[in-house]
Amino acid sequence: MKFIIVCLQVLFSVLISFPTTNLNASQSLTAQIEIPYQDSLIRGDVPVFGKAYGKDFKEFILDYGQEKDPKDWTLINKSDIAQSEYKPSVGVDITAFGKTIDGNLGTWDTGLDEYKYGKHPVNLAGIYTLRLRVLDSRGNVAEDKIPVEIGRVILNSIGGKAESQDGLANFKVKEHSLYTSAILVSLKALDKNPFPQAGLKPESKVYELREPGEKFTQPVTLTIKYDKNIDPS
Repeated sequence: MKFIIVCLQVLFSVLISFPTTNLNASQSLTAQIEIPYQDSLIRGDVPVFGKAYGKDFKEFILDYGQEKDPKDWTLINKSDIAQSEYKPSVGVDITAFGKTIDGNLGTWDTGLDEYKYGKHPVNLAGIYTLRLRVLDSRGNVAEDKIPVEIGRVILNSIGGKAESQDGLANFKVKEHSLYTSAILVSLKALDKNPFPQAGLKPESKVYELREPGEKFTQPVTLTIKYDKNIDPS
């Protein structure tokens, strides 16, 4: 039995979700990531906004790692200039189509190979954790971490697809199937079946397709592979 949560969204980069929690190790230091929001679906050059300051401030370090509990971290930006505020209307600027802005903490290049122009040294996909650390001259550290998801852009002019990281599910859209110029999607396997039913056994992994509410001008295709020995009836 196959269970699917279907969802899709139109924005290119940072999407709205829920505010993050500030995890400070020292009351005299502030480390807070405010944009992107926790569990945002993102892609491309992602501006990171927040606060990094405090008494005896020395520097802040912004980096990322794969999955929700990374073992390794990759540097995005490091600075000895404190950041205590940013333009309050930046959330509106980010969602403006085609507008390019840089974050006050740094700009995270997550990749964008769906386009034939521009250079991106990475091509990330899946769940990642964004981390901000603020250090003072006495060795104290304040830290904030949020999980986000890096999706795939599908263009209306040429179509495209999103594939799960395990390679067992994919979502395909034909050209000229969108009501907008592009959408941002992700397809991932879930750890737990959110819709268990008595007497039925899932014969594939359970997948979530983000974001909700997307509509199409012609049929799209969602494919999930399962064990070939299963009786299709």
